[in-house]
Amino acid sequence: MSSKPPHNPHDHFFKRVFAQKQVVRTYCENFLPKELADKLQLDHLKRVPDTFVDRKLRAHFSDMVYRCPFGSSGNEVLLTLLFEHKSYMPKFPHLQLLRYMMNAWENEVKKIKEKKDQSQFLLTPIIPIIIYHGKLTWKVRPFKDYFHATQDSALARFVPEFPYLLTDVEDYPPEMVQQMDWGWLGALMMAFLLSKDEEKSETYFELIWHYLYEKTEQRLDLRSEFFVYFVKTLKVKPQKIQQMITQLPPSLRKKDLTTFEQMIAQAGEKWLAEHGEDFVARAEMEKRIIQEKERAEKQMQEKERLIQSEKKEKELLRKATIKAGLKVNLSIETLMEMTSLSRKAVQKLIEQVEAEEKGSIDTKE
Repeated sequence: MSSKPPHNPHDHFFKRVFAQKQVVRTYCENFLPKELADKLQLDHLKRVPDTFVDRKLRAHFSDMVYRCPFGSSGNEVLLTLLFEHKSYMPKFPHLQLLRYMMNAWENEVKKIKEKKDQSQFLLTPIIPIIIYHGKLTWKVRPFKDYFHATQDSALARFVPEFPYLLTDVEDYPPEMVQQMDWGWLGALMMAFLLSKDEEKSETYFELIWHYLYEKTEQRLDLRSEFFVYFVKTLKVKPQKIQQMITQLPPSLRKKDLTTFEQMIAQAGEKWLAEHGEDFVARAEMEKRIIQEKERAEKQMQEKERLIQSEKKEKELLRKATIKAGLKVNLSIETLMEMTSLSRKAVQKLIEQVEAEEKGSIDTKE
């Protein structure tokens, strides 16, 4: 199923960050119930390119989907990370989730019908997770609470019951996130929380900057994404960001900005709104260039190491040849032929061998 949600910076940033498997792993290990997280084989997370958000749902959610083996059986479950990008509570969240899960299962049934052997087919369980960054408190309620007369057990059993997991960004203030090693997940949560309040963003800018450089993988593409998101959502003038950077403590301010972060800080707001995504693509290119440069340097270092190792082996072999030749009184000409060295080089090696032997004798005495 394919359906593109309306493009907005929150949705784009969410997808870019949760496209990283390490971010999903960090989320599962820190936010899922322990009895559930312990049974997920997170080393084998696989991102699913499908989206199960249809035309009616795309006004509410965007999704990132992962498959993961579960428990000792290794049967897979679907982890569906749903970002509520309208930033307010839906009136009937279960109805939206039920529609979403039905889309996923219908997609699964469609695929299985294309296979010859359908005898062992069972549907895949779905763990629905909602990431919410609205201002109102979202209280998770059971589905039956949305119906009348469900206090009667004879009637309540006809109401479908399924839970969902909720992460409300408001529950995790920046001071708390800063203490955690959540990597880019922590950066995303702080960004979502502060994107609604320019005054707080300036107050916490030092905290965010410190977190970005101390607790996130140094990826130029994601850092640039962060700055584009920050400027777009807060409507902070890029020049203001540059000013806030200059006010950071020396320990943080001295860290070099990348070329693209400098450009973002200096760009005009209108130009940035139109071309912000270009920074990300160019930062990705810069990251790859740096990676290629590092790879080439490692290859050169390894090549140099091999050359030096080979030279050392040849030198040891020639010394051994000289030493053995001296014991049987071979002429310098013969030693020159055997070692492929000049007379001067052979004479130098003879002096080294004799000096080493003399030093060995003196040590014994």
